[in-house]
Amino acid sequence: MNDSQKELLNKLLKMPVGTTFQKGKTKRILVGFNGFMIMYKTKATSKKTTGQDTLSFLNWVEKAEIVTE
Repeated sequence: MNDSQKELLNKLLKMPVGTTFQKGKTKRILVGFNGFMIMYKTKATSKKTTGQDTLSFLNWVEKAEIVTE
């Protein structure tokens, strides 16, 4: 994990549940953290929670922007 990813992880840990990130047409809604996994939902999977390992999620969210709705 590089320094920018560590900085981004620290910011993510302080963000409230429900924060929405968008990259292209894909939106991910932050649900929480579970060990080494980051849990999120998308509009298509609004009834289930998806878990992704922290590094993969950080690689995705580095290029995403925070959406306020």
